[in-house]
Amino acid sequence: MAVNPFFKNYVGEQRLLNDLTIETIKSMGQDFIYIPREYFKIDQIFGEDPKSRFKNGYTLEMYIVETLKFGGSKDVMTKFGIAITSRVTLTFSKTRFAEEITAKQVDVTRPREGDLIYMPLANILFEINYVNDEEPFYQFGTLTTYTVTCELFTYSHEEIDTGITEIDSVFEERSTEFATVIGVTGSSLSGVTAYSGGETVYQGNASGLLIEATTNASGKPANLYITNITGTFVSGATLYGAQSGAVYTAASVQDTIVNIPQDPFTKAPAMNNDELQKQAYTIQFSTDNPFSENC
Repeated sequence: MAVNPFFKNYVGEQRLLNDLTIETIKSMGQDFIYIPREYFKIDQIFGEDPKSRFKNGYTLEMYIVETLKFGGSKDVMTKFGIAITSRVTLTFSKTRFAEEITAKQVDVTRPREGDLIYMPLANILFEINYVNDEEPFYQFGTLTTYTVTCELFTYSHEEIDTGITEIDSVFEERSTEFATVIGVTGSSLSGVTAYSGGETVYQGNASGLLIEATTNASGKPANLYITNITGTFVSGATLYGAQSGAVYTAASVQDTIVNIPQDPFTKAPAMNNDELQKQAYTIQFSTDNPFSENC
């Protein structure tokens, strides 16, 4: 015998279920802020975009599935220090998501892994790890909610400028430094194509610490951001990288203000990968293979 069409897949019952779901979440849930991630150039190998940013935040009511506490392993000690792995599972209406987010940012048609969700109640920023759009499973023949699994967001130098003070403070908790930006031109006179972040750059009696080097479309250095300067850099003269050995001609010299990521505890500038790599080079091994059984 066939199922009853007036209950199983009836459009009227589906609308009623959707309306009741929205009403329940509005009554029992909390207001959250959904923050889409904007991508510029995704690394196809690592699946990430180091220059992604968060520019917009949209308020949406969500229901917290956990009833007693956050999930995850909580605060655990790892070989890299304390790791905070709090997790939360949130449910919200597909209809309300389309009304509050997709209608305002048409490229966000569904919740996406990598987007952020801010919880004002606990002042916590979560990152979406997994999106489930089939739970509950086809009640009355329809799907009415998204269920997302989120983990505490680990900040990694993304630009955060949503206009919401509590959220933007993550990005603004950075040290503002006076710097000189030097535009370079031509090819390297030494054959070394790139400067190393954190190295000393000098020009005659002038020297400074390179905090960032941007590149042009061909991959060559375009602008060098230098702090802790002694002496005066001028255009038209060559710039030497003390550690990398790169040598380019300075095309322009201009003072600017830059934001440098800083350690949230010591307030010191955060170490970048180039500095870590330079320190790794100082480790010396014997002539034997340090990873062999005969060592």
